[in-house]
Amino acid sequence: MKGSSPGSIAILGPCRHPGVLTHKLIACLRDIEAGHRVTLVGIEEDVPFSGTRIARVEDLAAMPDLAIYLARAEALPETIAKVGAGGTRAVLIPSPGYESWPAALLQECREAARKTNLRLIGPGSLGLAVPSSGLNALLSADAPGKGDVAFFSRSGAVLNATLSWAKTHNTGFSAVVSLGDRTDVDAGDLIDYFAQDYHTRSIVFHLEGIAYPRKFISAARAAARTKPVIVIRSGKSRDTGGTGRTHAGRLARTDLVYETMFRRVGLLRVHDLGEMFEALETLSHIRVPRCDRIAVIANGRSLASLAIDKLVDLGGRFAELGSQTRAELAAVTRDFADPDAVPAAGSSIILRENVTPEDITRAITTVLKDPQVDGALVLQAAPFSR
Repeated sequence: MKGSSPGSIAILGPCRHPGVLTHKLIACLRDIEAGHRVTLVGIEEDVPFSGTRIARVEDLAAMPDLAIYLARAEALPETIAKVGAGGTRAVLIPSPGYESWPAALLQECREAARKTNLRLIGPGSLGLAVPSSGLNALLSADAPGKGDVAFFSRSGAVLNATLSWAKTHNTGFSAVVSLGDRTDVDAGDLIDYFAQDYHTRSIVFHLEGIAYPRKFISAARAAARTKPVIVIRSGKSRDTGGTGRTHAGRLARTDLVYETMFRRVGLLRVHDLGEMFEALETLSHIRVPRCDRIAVIANGRSLASLAIDKLVDLGGRFAELGSQTRAELAAVTRDFADPDAVPAAGSSIILRENVTPEDITRAITTVLKDPQVDGALVLQAAPFSR
């Protein structure tokens, strides 16, 4: 999964379901060919195509960056070994008909891929798309437009619904991935990848469960520090943990564990498709400002200290206010005999108790004009009774 998009793609057949997949190939081939070298291997169907056709994987002059596998399930482990040895980086295994593969066959595929660090997407995947590079290998009803939100989903139905909504709301994506049955690549892998992708400004994804919690938590925590990450989870009604018969059982409900974990790592959870669509629209059309250096304005020293303590716990940075800013606010701020003994006084503006609304407005305006300030946190307690 290195790089933003594969340069060469091979579609490997013969098709297991010629009627369905041939129809999808006809719809997708023109998009897949745009900017990518495409080879059809063992596919004899008559489809509009300007690339190369060959009979066997062994006839490839060079192994592709990405292989899309449409052939018999039993032949996949051997094919993975061949293309992986030649340098192929990923194999996409689309639907339909792959959802009920035996566990032993899936394990063979994993072991064959592990030898060459090749990644598997699927089986049961609807494919992937990278609109910025013109790659669309999605077997979906609607093609995604260009944008800077990465979206991926365990469910093909959720993915199709999202793309249909996005088309009518002019919402674009940096990438779209259908995970399918997650034989190899899972949500943790994609979060980690998109956290480092400069085309991606935010991440939205759907999941049902987490196979490798430690990997997921590590990736999610790192991603949430640098960009917004939105998650929707389905399957709460099917959770088996916590029967609810006792107090402890009610506390142990599986979804509460997910909820707690999402909050701890910094993910924003939405609870239905409507909320997810609203989040997508917001992320697509509103730019999150850069806000590294924070100034604190408060009409009480303890108020400012509480805010500073919390910001320090969250890893916040504080602005170094210029001498001109402090001079302009001297009339409405308190003086401390020893500012070093009062931590809040050295890194914030402590207003007098009797400041007026006009004084507070003036303080905010003056602080935000300081070139060393990215943003301000303002705290005001009720003044003394009059």
